[in-house]
Amino acid sequence: MRKITLVLAMLILVATFAAGPCAAEPAAGSPATKKEQKKAEKKTGIYIGEVMEIDLKANKLLVAPKDSSLAMVLNTSNVKKVSGYAGLKEIKAGDWVQATYEAKVGAMYALTVTKAKKPEESKKSGPKREKPANHP
Repeated sequence: MRKITLVLAMLILVATFAAGPCAAEPAAGSPATKKEQKKAEKKTGIYIGEVMEIDLKANKLLVAPKDSSLAMVLNTSNVKKVSGYAGLKEIKAGDWVQATYEAKVGAMYALTVTKAKKPEESKKSGPKREKPANHP
C-alpha cells in the first residue's frame, strides 16, 4: 500500500511541474497578438523615380530612379490619393513621381502617387581624375 501511495504522489508531482510552464504562457491565438503580427507584416516605403510605363488596364506603373536600369512595378489598384495630377490618367511616361507603397505577398501596391521634381545634375563634380603617367 505504501508503494502505491508513493507512486501516486510521484505522478502528481511530475504532472504539476509539467503543467506549470504551459499555464504561464499567453494564448497563441489571442486578439492582441494577431493585431501586432499584422502590423509587423505590413511593409511600406517611398519610391521616387521616372515613370517608364503606365498601363491603367493592367493596373501597372513602372518607375525607375535616376541613372538606374532597375525599376519597380507598382500595382495601382489600391491608390487612395493622387497629388499634382487630376488622376492616374494624367500621368505619362517621362514624368517624375513619388509613390508610397505597401509590400504584400508577391506585389507592391501603390497607396499614394505625388508629382515630383526631376533631380538636377550635380554641378559640383569637378574634372575627371586622370591616372598618373607612371601608373600601369
